[in-house]
Amino acid sequence: MRRSDEILASLLFSDHAELPVDGIDGSATFLKEFHSAGLQSKDGWSLRDFRLQKRLFKYRCSYTIHSKAFIYLPDPIKRRVLTNLRQHLTGEPIAGGLS
Repeated sequence: MRRSDEILASLLFSDHAELPVDGIDGSATFLKEFHSAGLQSKDGWSLRDFRLQKRLFKYRCSYTIHSKAFIYLPDPIKRRVLTNLRQHLTGEPIAGGLS
């Protein structure tokens, strides 16, 4: 498996832990602080939004895509990850055969 595939699998929570059927409770203080530490859309949604029912986060892409670790990946790897992420999320074929 290529590094870009491993990174994409992590961003998409491919090996996430199953949550209990009735979900989990979170600390309101932690939830608020964790959410406020990340980027938000003009509508207020964030990749840091918790769901805590069936899966941990509301959105299936990790907030770590906004991290310095991701931002400073070598361009060829980052480009491949982003191309494959777009294809995964939209179902569009990848132009030029990247995968």
